[in-house]
Amino acid sequence: MSDLAPKSELNKAHFAKIDTVTCKCGHKIFDGEVVRSRCVKVHESMALCRCKEWVSVPICYLPY
Repeated sequence: MSDLAPKSELNKAHFAKIDTVTCKCGHKIFDGEVVRSRCVKVHESMALCRCKEWVSVPICYLPY
């Protein structure tokens, strides 16, 4: 048996310090763990809001 926390708990602890991102229309684009957008510009760290405004969001690329 391992004394490590479950993977979901480790992820929550890792993302706990990241603030949420809200568009000026009031829609929450990033909740600290998930980018809630259908379109994301990965190289520019931008996500498209439902009001069609591009919003800057934190993105980290982790190669396999």
